[in-house]
Amino acid sequence: MLLIRNVVRAPVREIDPDAPPVATYMFTRFNVPIPEYRARLAEEGIDFGDWLRSKRDAFLRYCLPSVLAQSRRDFVWLIGFGERTDEVEEILAACAPHPFIKPVFLTGGGRKLADAVRAEHAARGPAAHVMTVRLDCDDALNVHYFYNMQVSARAAIEAGEIGADRPGMALCFSFGAKLSGKSWCPAVWQQNPFLALLEPGDRPLQTVFSRAHGKIHEVADSRDLHTLQPMWLQVVGQDNVMNRLERREGPVLPVTKEVMALFGLPVGGGQA
Repeated sequence: MLLIRNVVRAPVREIDPDAPPVATYMFTRFNVPIPEYRARLAEEGIDFGDWLRSKRDAFLRYCLPSVLAQSRRDFVWLIGFGERTDEVEEILAACAPHPFIKPVFLTGGGRKLADAVRAEHAARGPAAHVMTVRLDCDDALNVHYFYNMQVSARAAIEAGEIGADRPGMALCFSFGAKLSGKSWCPAVWQQNPFLALLEPGDRPLQTVFSRAHGKIHEVADSRDLHTLQPMWLQVVGQDNVMNRLERREGPVLPVTKEVMALFGLPVGGGQA
């Protein structure tokens, strides 16, 4: 197990500038068409347009600012869309000034996510190692998420744990936080949705989408990365917060500027 100390003020180690880079891709899904999910929204009486607008607001308030605040941004962020809507156009406009963000329009639903990542990697050329990350459009990351994920990846590579005869390694920061309105709580969650998959770059990529996050151990070794501060932020609705805090490791607390600063956010959220 790897303990990363003081992730905000002092990294545990510097990354060797001469080390071969780990090509890194993150994928976020916005309105990618998933018929079964739309059917479930309809069954629960949730209007899809209202749901889409709430996702847009959360993306602009939490997700985008936290990624733009990353201390290390040498990765490609693919954002997946289905049909163009007013909400999509707003997100495209907000992302346009940032060349590391690339919109991808998909017609084949969620099953095309891995193909989009593979196509982007193929277009950018070979790399000795590849890491893929997933992030939901209404969640956020600690500002040093990518820095410390690169540190963890380099440690695994240097230890000989990634190679042609190995299945790859899922790297997961188990300590995070959950946010609802003006309250938050710490959370511990193994194999959570914020994990990354590290693989050799000389064979067909599985990508982090090869299994649901809770089943990633079926295709890769799995390692929990332990930190002293939360490395991810899951945003939950006020009406169901107590049903979604089952993994919390402490009391529900009021939001402070110090907590939000961990994710590059002001109190009350980001841009929206």
